[in-house]
Amino acid sequence: MQALRIALVVLLALGAAAAGETQGGDMADAPVLVVLDFESGFDGGKTGKFVAANFRAKITRYQLYQTIEDVDRENFENYEGFKARYDMAAKDALAFAVDKLKADLVMWGKVEPAGGEQLRIATRVAEAKLGPQKLRYEGSVVVPSKYAIQVGVFKQLGELTGRKDPRYKPLPPDAEKRWREGPHMVRGDFEKGTAHPNGWEPFGVDWQMGQAHWEKNPDGAGKCIVARMSKGVAGMEGVAYYSEFFDIEPGATYRVQVRVKSMAPTCKVFVKYYAWLHTPSEPKGQWREVGRSPMNPKGQRGQWGVHQRDCHPRVYLTRAKRTYTPKKCRIGLYCYWPAGVVYWDDVVFKKIADAPADVQPYDVGATGRQPEERKE
Repeated sequence: MQALRIALVVLLALGAAAAGETQGGDMADAPVLVVLDFESGFDGGKTGKFVAANFRAKITRYQLYQTIEDVDRENFENYEGFKARYDMAAKDALAFAVDKLKADLVMWGKVEPAGGEQLRIATRVAEAKLGPQKLRYEGSVVVPSKYAIQVGVFKQLGELTGRKDPRYKPLPPDAEKRWREGPHMVRGDFEKGTAHPNGWEPFGVDWQMGQAHWEKNPDGAGKCIVARMSKGVAGMEGVAYYSEFFDIEPGATYRVQVRVKSMAPTCKVFVKYYAWLHTPSEPKGQWREVGRSPMNPKGQRGQWGVHQRDCHPRVYLTRAKRTYTPKKCRIGLYCYWPAGVVYWDDVVFKKIADAPADVQPYDVGATGRQPEERKE
């Protein structure tokens, strides 16, 4: 056991050094914050782990604090038999984070139902220099559904750090009503058309690889899009099928929902944002992708599942200090390895919150990537 403990300490030291190197000199003196898995008794901890992972990802991405590698934290938790509880004393959380992980701050919390689809995220943060008698931060936020968890995470990180991030604001009170009653922005629903469904692209486009089809739904009335992938296509390009372009407003909040059944392949949904750009090869201009919001539908094999996410098209500022203002959008249904069949149906896209009067650009200069390109 002593050898294991020494090995863990060495791993922790290496992980901390790597974090300092990759995050740059500006982070070298930043305090270290450990985020412990949140509780969520209603689903066996699944949502709690997801919320904690959201906190860790955003803390790292925006360089708010230095962090500890997940493997180090998990190894020490397993070695010490430690499991965070929301009602635990701050001294216990600090003792684990400071003594075992050499951290300066520790975050823990819980997620619980708050009526309907709403969830309450309750968060606590203790800091070594304040001692165990005074919390650095304690707060809770109610989000309208699990698809808006990142909105609550941003809000609480803003309260903790004093940073104001204009990109993700709390949804307005009428957001869920607009989702239920608002107009569909994707013109087609796979039920009407001639050679292809209305509102969606014709068949025969390269990225379909000849393996996208419009067929009767095998499990009910109506029609759906079916991808029948061979091993060669599944292992290389995959199969994609796109909607037609439709208009969007930068800064507004949208929600996408799809219903999908996979018999084996991995599925993704890409909500892509386009700006009108001029290039040397296209001096008259063309619509070019400048941002995207991906979704990774995961469900039980061979069963239909409904999947949602909220989308936030922005005005993007590039490293060359050029601004890209997306005005168009289209939705891509994509699948890849392993080979097999995927059924897509009931694609819905609606605006659930208006854009603010002043839409600030999102600066991608530090990474060259839009935040929506990363998995949450």
